[in-house]
Amino acid sequence: MSEKLRPLLPTLKEKKRYLAFEVVSEQNFSEYDINNAILSAKDSFLGIYLSAKAGVQIIKQKFDKKTQSGVIRVNRKYTDHMKTALGLIKEIKNHDAIIRTINVSGVLRKAKVEKDQDLPKKK
Repeated sequence: MSEKLRPLLPTLKEKKRYLAFEVVSEQNFSEYDINNAILSAKDSFLGIYLSAKAGVQIIKQKFDKKTQSGVIRVNRKYTDHMKTALGLIKEIKNHDAIIRTINVSGVLRKAKVEKDQDLPKKK
C-alpha cells in the first residue's frame, strides 16, 4: 500500500530570485574561472550552512562569454547576502576584476537586461 506524495503547495515552496551580473576587468575569463570565483566568495562570506540555505545556482545557459555576464539563481531571503559576496570579489585568477550586479528579478526572462539599455519608466 504505497501512498503518493502530494506536491508542495506554491505558498510553501521557497521563492527564488535571479541576479544578473557582469565581470568588469581588462582580462577576459572563462566561464569556469568566473564560476569558481563566485562560489569561493559565496562560501567564504556565507559559510557552509548559509550557502546551503541560499541555494545558489549559476545558470550556465545564460552566461555570455563576449560580455562576461551571466545569471545566478538564489533564494529570495539571501539575495542581499549574495550581492555582498559578489562585491567582495577583487580578483579572478590573479587579475584585477570586480563583479557588478546589473539586475535582480523574480523571473528568469527579465533578469538579463543589457547594461546600456534604459529600463522603461513607470508612470
